[in-house]
Amino acid sequence: MIGLMALVQSCATPQYTADKLPERKILFGRGGGFSGVETTYILLENGQFWQQEGIASSPVALPSVPRSQAGSLFDKAEAHFFGEVSLNDLGNTYSFVGLEMKDRRSRIAWTGELPPLDPAFSDLIQDLFSLIPKK
Repeated sequence: MIGLMALVQSCATPQYTADKLPERKILFGRGGGFSGVETTYILLENGQFWQQEGIASSPVALPSVPRSQAGSLFDKAEAHFFGEVSLNDLGNTYSFVGLEMKDRRSRIAWTGELPPLDPAFSDLIQDLFSLIPKK
């Protein structure tokens, strides 16, 4: 019985708090405009999902994403992400997607419609933005 409890605890998904997010995360959102504030969505591998308004505020938890879906998005991000810094010159408003890991960070940003990309990368970006709760 004790062995079973230890096995269940070792398989438990870690839960994070707004002030202690892991180093590995996908960040995406929009920014600029009159206020210049970025709205950032933060996805963790365990499916936890957060929203942050501006850099001075604390992230607020949103409904979680299924862990398998989050894992798939991380796999796609690692396969297609690193290398690009900006897709085009940024205008007054912009969208962005970033992948952060312990020793690597990459972020792309674009204004207006998403420029032509590798279809798999474009699908990843669309899948991420589809996670944003509708108001």
